[in-house]
Amino acid sequence: MDSPVLIMDFEMAAMNAIRAEWGVDVLGCLFHFGDAIQRNRDKHGLRMAVKKKPAVRTFFRRLQVLPMLPEHLHALSGILTPPQQPTVNEAEERSLAEFMAYMSRTWSPPNGQFTGLRNHSRNHGARTTNYVEGSHTRIHHAFGARTPTLREMIRHCKTEITMAKSLIPSYFDGSLNSRYVRPDEQDRQARVLQEMTNFREVIAESDGVPTSRQCKSYLDNIARFLAADNI
Repeated sequence: MDSPVLIMDFEMAAMNAIRAEWGVDVLGCLFHFGDAIQRNRDKHGLRMAVKKKPAVRTFFRRLQVLPMLPEHLHALSGILTPPQQPTVNEAEERSLAEFMAYMSRTWSPPNGQFTGLRNHSRNHGARTTNYVEGSHTRIHHAFGARTPTLREMIRHCKTEITMAKSLIPSYFDGSLNSRYVRPDEQDRQARVLQEMTNFREVIAESDGVPTSRQCKSYLDNIARFLAADNI
């Protein structure tokens, strides 16, 4: 993506306000998307099926990284077709159908609540809000289990702002990642970007219509590279 992109939680009112006021693209956090898939999977009683049945486990693993696949390939890829009998039993098949109804009304085009707000297939930058939410950890380390006073919290926030301001030059000269991102994280993101590049070449070579197997293989690789996030 060439234009600025703001990553945030899936809070529709805030997302709409930011787009209207700042005129920037807004995408939902990939971690929060995956977490929502996982929570609703369990809500529909499919947790044990995931543990016991590889086909169900693979299905949900791919769903959690679905935003990395261009939206026009979702239906063509077969990713959205859940396992059926005899791979799953009747009750599990019914629960999977109910889960897919949730997917349709919440995430999937054209009528999903968050349609267009989770497409990370061309996003080469940050895809989660994890770095920002690290402030929670810093607050905990600073104050432990006790609740800080207002004065202490203001002092802490002033320090955070000072640190953020000091990082602005490194953000613009490109040195921020090399200074503040762990080497293993840099390597992992490099693998993700290379996989995205390779898949774009696959799309081009197939006149825009890669096979279902190619799409699934791509998502399997992405899920493997991003496993430490929440898959």
